[in-house]
Amino acid sequence: MPLSYSQVQADEGKVPVPMYGEILNIVYYPSKMTDDILLKFAGLESARTLADVKSGLINLNEMLADLIKSWDFYEDDEQKVMWPLTAESIARLDMTFKMKCLYAIIGHVRPEAAGANVPPS
Repeated sequence: MPLSYSQVQADEGKVPVPMYGEILNIVYYPSKMTDDILLKFAGLESARTLADVKSGLINLNEMLADLIKSWDFYEDDEQKVMWPLTAESIARLDMTFKMKCLYAIIGHVRPEAAGANVPPS
């Protein structure tokens, strides 16, 4: 049966992320893990100047806001108000939190990036 681009875009992945003694559940769009995302990610890791770091952090927040469809992360202790999935609100989160989310998604999309044993093609 043929496949359309819209079908690919509608695909979702789910990944549990160990976070501060709990499990954060993320639903994300695997189809949004594009060349551009991987290049931006590589740029963050190779940042050398303040401008590079600033650009990399902005890209990281935008990447996560775009990649993540939903998560079970709340603003309040009563767990009634979800943390917004915008670049601005993600910018308020600590770096460890953000990197754990990004690495979990990358590792789920590309298991070899997470060190999984993937047989050679």
